Amino acid sequence: LNYNLSLMNNRPRKCIKYKTPKEELFGLLP
Repeated sequence: LNYNLSLMNNRPRKCIKYKTPKEELFGLLP
């Protein structure tokens, strides 16, 4: 999970859109 969080944090939120809702929530978190 941490690995995915790091990638999402680096990538723009647009990229997170294609991710699952659960991961999307993590991406929004700081």
